[in-house]
Amino acid sequence: MLTFKTDKLAKRFGKRGIFRNLSLEAQTGSVIALTGPNGSGKSTLSKILMGILPASAGSVTVTVDGRELTLHERMTRTAVVTPYFNLYEALTGYENFEFFARLHEKSFDNEYAERWLETFGLAGRGEDALGDYSSGMRQRLKFAISFAMEPDMLFLDEPGSNLDQSGKAIVFAEAQKIKEKTLIFWATNEPEELQYADRVVRLV
Repeated sequence: MLTFKTDKLAKRFGKRGIFRNLSLEAQTGSVIALTGPNGSGKSTLSKILMGILPASAGSVTVTVDGRELTLHERMTRTAVVTPYFNLYEALTGYENFEFFARLHEKSFDNEYAERWLETFGLAGRGEDALGDYSSGMRQRLKFAISFAMEPDMLFLDEPGSNLDQSGKAIVFAEAQKIKEKTLIFWATNEPEELQYADRVVRLV
């Protein structure tokens, strides 16, 4: 069981405060939505929770069965789909899969990747270069890779961005399937997406 805790998190950029005194606790099996007006700090908070941006104050602690994870361990157990997570243009779909599998210290083979490509509507496109993918296909590939990593923590920033209704339906259906073994955070202002959350954290 993974437990995620923040204690009195705060973030400032210069004299401008983004948020403060943010404390929460969540465990495997939960979907936590981060929402609030533009500029309220949803993406900033997501980066802090992921461990790629330092907080100005407070702490983030992640434990598994009572043992605190190192930052490296947190990173290898975390998958991300955000507007600032980019795939590699010069690589094929399969090669992008393999690259991120190595980052997550996961085994890789084309057959496994193909199962996830098919799930996200990209069957048979694994050998195509990323440059041949449309923007919507690239977004689907991001999800296919992230879900394939079988992460303990999954961060989705604006999960419906660049997806048609079919793509959105696949994402939310697959999120429900992995929820039992994964702690999911997503940052969104879309009512359709908020309804899938077990808890909503509202930034102002």
